[in-house]
Amino acid sequence: MQEQWVNITGIYNKAFDLFVKLNKLDERLIKESMWSADYFANQYFDQMGFFFETAIKRKDLADKNKSLAIILAKGWLNNKVDSEKYLFALLRKSNKAKAAIIDVAIHPKNIFKDNGLDTKCVQLFNLYLNNTDKEIVFAYSRIFLRTEPKDFESLFSLLKKYSKSKVFKISPAYFCQYIMKCSKQNTYKCSELISDFDKLMPTDISRSTHYDSEPIQVILSLYNTLGGSQQDNIIKEKCMNMFDKMLQIPHLRNAANKAIELVDK
Repeated sequence: MQEQWVNITGIYNKAFDLFVKLNKLDERLIKESMWSADYFANQYFDQMGFFFETAIKRKDLADKNKSLAIILAKGWLNNKVDSEKYLFALLRKSNKAKAAIIDVAIHPKNIFKDNGLDTKCVQLFNLYLNNTDKEIVFAYSRIFLRTEPKDFESLFSLLKKYSKSKVFKISPAYFCQYIMKCSKQNTYKCSELISDFDKLMPTDISRSTHYDSEPIQVILSLYNTLGGSQQDNIIKEKCMNMFDKMLQIPHLRNAANKAIELVDK
């Protein structure tokens, strides 16, 4: 068994040596080597500086910035040597890279630790909350398609920050859908996420950031979840005040009737 392991390790080392030789011989191969780079980075990250530096520098490799960002972000989360230098050099120059790290940051395997949330993942998540680039906005928005309601409590500090961000105000639909999934079990905390609903940006049906009646639906859904206790009545009043404010906004007023019809069904 020991001999077999040595043989496997030897083959692995030879494969990496070939990877290095070929990519140094012809830098154009780097464009086709991202999958291999991701594979080798687990063990040889500290020996791949030539690859990362070239990939970051070359303009003709810009379409690979997403793949490269994922490799570097995973390296940084795992404390690989020089990963921070390469990652943030790439992030400074590429919106594709910025969008790519959001998925890495919020991935359940990365963000959840025994004692809470991984601090580096939180840092990555917070980096571009006020960026208005369409790829970054959409990258943030779509994470709520995959976020589980069972993780609501654990992620609440991030959800609250997100609910006040520019990226949310541009593209609120998926976040609103997520809130509605969580509202019955977490009504009071969900009510803390609606404070900026009257600041949503105008929507455009031709863009991926388009939203319809989802924000209005959240307000009505929360209202209908509440009972008659003193605390519930306070939140009901908060919901109705927000609803009134939203009806003053032209692009939300037309959605209100649709939302009321959906809630009443």
